[in-house]
Amino acid sequence: MEKTIAKTLALVLIGFCGFLLGKPDQIPLHAQETINNADCFMLVGDSIPGGSAVFEVPGQGFPVLQTPPFAEFFDIAVHDVGAYHLGIYDLSVEASSLTGTLPYTTTPAYQFALTNACRYVVIFPWLNELRGMVSESYITPYIGLVANFVSTFRQANAESIIVLMNYYPTATSLLGDRIYEGSVSPTTIQRANTALSVACAPDGLIGLIENVYCMDISTLYSSDTHVSTTLDRTTYSDFGYSTVNEADSALIDIYWSENPEGLIFGDGVHLNETGKQILADALINQFTAISGEFWHFTFSD
Repeated sequence: MEKTIAKTLALVLIGFCGFLLGKPDQIPLHAQETINNADCFMLVGDSIPGGSAVFEVPGQGFPVLQTPPFAEFFDIAVHDVGAYHLGIYDLSVEASSLTGTLPYTTTPAYQFALTNACRYVVIFPWLNELRGMVSESYITPYIGLVANFVSTFRQANAESIIVLMNYYPTATSLLGDRIYEGSVSPTTIQRANTALSVACAPDGLIGLIENVYCMDISTLYSSDTHVSTTLDRTTYSDFGYSTVNEADSALIDIYWSENPEGLIFGDGVHLNETGKQILADALINQFTAISGEFWHFTFSD
């Protein structure tokens, strides 16, 4: 049974990556029209902000679901403080990383980010980099990669304010352990966060880069209620979940037609709606602490 599950998951993930590599080279704008190209936020990262994740539908399979992207929650938070002129570019690329089979630096999203300056940039850490954190020897090269990425970004966006996040605690499920092969754990997250903290010190590799602010998001969450562990039919419908591959929608329909009160199961890693809302509010506070009432300014000010 375990071998069958593992094989099925492998096929799902291969199909997921194939979908990603075939995405149109379009950069979505999850907000209103901006006054000019610079009056905007860029959200850089992987499936954590992007929202795609593998779920288990009992007895049916393991579809990749598109959950509400973080940009939607942040867009609302930005509007709530009156920043109607600030657009939000979702530059997330699912399954990407700095070192894996889909390097973020090879994607159209990255090229867009380097050539279109925004006043504010948010960089999410890449989930797949925790695979390397299983070995302590990975820490030094990892920090070098992150520092180089941020430095390159800074050179291309000289006037931007950049916020670099660390990793939040997870509640990895059996599904999550199979997908990430045990690499997402309190140990790997702590190793990454400790290394980032040192690098973000004033004399650290990242701390020395001008206008880069490190944000500790691990303190925002004190329980497992912020990650996707279970999902019911009402939440799926109300928040506009969908299957990445249209053919998989039948799996969902069959399951809930037979089990209207049933649950489908997430990986315990990706943020749920509560987690995204907490993070959106925290980001507003972070930018306010950096720039004051940032929503009153335009890039030309």
